[in-house]
Amino acid sequence: MTPLVSRLLRHGLIFAAVLGVMILGLRGWAGVRAGQKMNQALARAEQHWGALEEGSAPPPLVPDEDNAAVPMRGAVASHGLPTSSLAAINRLKARRGDVLAEPMVLQATVADNAGALSLLDAALDLPVIDWRANAPPGSHQPAGGPPVTLLISLATTNWVSGMLAIAEDQPAMALAAIRRQLLLARSLEDQPDLMSQVVRLRMISGALDLARETLIRTAPDEELLRLLAAELQALSGWEALQQAMITDFKEMIRHHLALDKHGEAGVSAAGAWLLRPMSQSSLAHDMEDYDALLTWVGTPRFARSDEGESALRFAGSPLGAQLLDMADLVDARLVLARTAVSLSRQKAAMGAYPESLDAAPLDPLTGEPPLYQVVGDGFLLESGRKEFEAQATRSEPWGPAGLLSWQVPR
Repeated sequence: MTPLVSRLLRHGLIFAAVLGVMILGLRGWAGVRAGQKMNQALARAEQHWGALEEGSAPPPLVPDEDNAAVPMRGAVASHGLPTSSLAAINRLKARRGDVLAEPMVLQATVADNAGALSLLDAALDLPVIDWRANAPPGSHQPAGGPPVTLLISLATTNWVSGMLAIAEDQPAMALAAIRRQLLLARSLEDQPDLMSQVVRLRMISGALDLARETLIRTAPDEELLRLLAAELQALSGWEALQQAMITDFKEMIRHHLALDKHGEAGVSAAGAWLLRPMSQSSLAHDMEDYDALLTWVGTPRFARSDEGESALRFAGSPLGAQLLDMADLVDARLVLARTAVSLSRQKAAMGAYPESLDAAPLDPLTGEPPLYQVVGDGFLLESGRKEFEAQATRSEPWGPAGLLSWQVPR
């Protein structure tokens, strides 16, 4: 080896050593900064949304006799919605109870599914809904999670049963349908996927349709009004949506923390060590982004700004925009429903409606109480932003009118 080559080799080794020290130092500095940033983001997330670590083992299954999912799975398995009844159901949806379309077809559909509805009634007072319960043999229901598609079909039949009861002036049977509809909605509350939340909100909307028509077209007694008020009190649009998103958020964090700890499959230990600051920084950014989104989703629409990258991205997606509009519409309708039931209870007790609203929940669309006036023997109750209905129902051109305006004639 010539002196020149030897000198070049020695200088090359020195340069490589210096470069290696610099890389290690830069990696160490980046690791400290990324770790600090990730820990700060974790602390903020835990402060806002609760502990993020994996909980203890899932609780054991409750006995079948205490699990509402057992009769609900049976109801789904025994339910059938014939194609021949769909046209009549769609016409009924478009009219929202004004005139029953093909009542004999609808009555036959409900009668054929009386057993499924009875199983829902049996599930109403059971304390737990745990979808880990085994499905009936041969029912082809997915294990572990709710059979969402089948629940939609069952909810449709139940909604029809409620509309038939209202048309026949049977408020007690209408209330039974409302309770079943809300049971189906509650069974999806803790499901973090957005599609399940869309279905849940649609089920609540169906229950609110029934509540509105019950007040408009029948004369429920004071006890039925008390029961209806209790059913409506525990409902929420955005709150349950936010809780489901929190569940998804925590699962995402746990998944990334596991990757951070154990590395990804196929990546060497050295490669994982070098890339760890980048993955930690990415996780911190994702947590900050999602934290801002959860806060934004939980803000009433009248106070919700359009600022924030995560909010704009979520609201800009078709499913995200639809979900937010549906949740806001449900919450606005809940305010009207609770207030309308309260007014009806006051009339049942005092003999007349009050001249003004002394106390009422605030409309999430306006931040103010609903608009109210006594009209003849009844009352008119409206949201201050009735035009929002057209935006929230734009994907349903056949949809009803007056969801944010309740005119009760008696």
